[in-house]
Amino acid sequence: MTLDSGAAAKLIAEGRTPANVLSRIETVAPESQFQLVAGIPVARSYRLDQAGDGTRPAGMALISAEARFDGLTLALKADTGKGYPAEIELSPQPGRPLELLDGLPDDLLATLGWDWKVLRKRGTGWTGALRAPRNEPRRSRRIEIALERTVAHLARTLAEPPRQFHDRMVRARWSVVFRRMIPLLLSVVLIAGASAMAFVDIPQEFVMLMMNLPPLMLLMLFGMRELPRFEIPPLPRASQAAAWFPPGERRAGPSQSADLK
Repeated sequence: MTLDSGAAAKLIAEGRTPANVLSRIETVAPESQFQLVAGIPVARSYRLDQAGDGTRPAGMALISAEARFDGLTLALKADTGKGYPAEIELSPQPGRPLELLDGLPDDLLATLGWDWKVLRKRGTGWTGALRAPRNEPRRSRRIEIALERTVAHLARTLAEPPRQFHDRMVRARWSVVFRRMIPLLLSVVLIAGASAMAFVDIPQEFVMLMMNLPPLMLLMLFGMRELPRFEIPPLPRASQAAAWFPPGERRAGPSQSADLK
């Protein structure tokens, strides 16, 4: 199903016969896959599990979602693997200049909380991640709630001058700076602790434990699903730009229609 804006929602089901698949799909109301958040239509795609039998709705696992602002597309991919974070991508829509997103701060979404990661420039857009539970249905429900917050946050932020984002989220931006420095700070603490051992008389058993700690930490590090990034993040500053988008590309507000094709 496709909105006039171009945002599309899919419903995927598997079964032994076409009739069985169709009966399961018909238990889901088409309008349930679309949601209006802050005036922005959000299209959500799902996969039906095998529990549905044609007489009752099957469990629905979110696999992706899409929201289109004027000139900007938010795409979310949730089927990234069990326990892995969902992927978020912000990209300019076709026909818009490639430098459309150059002025976006990398903590634009991370200010929403610990579950959101900072944006990284990739190609012509930005990519980020959203932490989510491992198992359904908690995973889909948590991502749906986070998606609503993300769309509402973007709709409000892009409708305001860039400086307003800094003034309104300054405390959250400093919190993001601290979060990004945690891996580096932990490394500094460990190095300082190891150096202090040369000046302190400690039991031999504790020395052996400290000597075996680095390989154990490396093993834990490479066993993590998300490798920590060691960085010194830039300090948050207010943008001096008059608008988020280049001249002639200023956002005029949502104009999407909820009509289905």
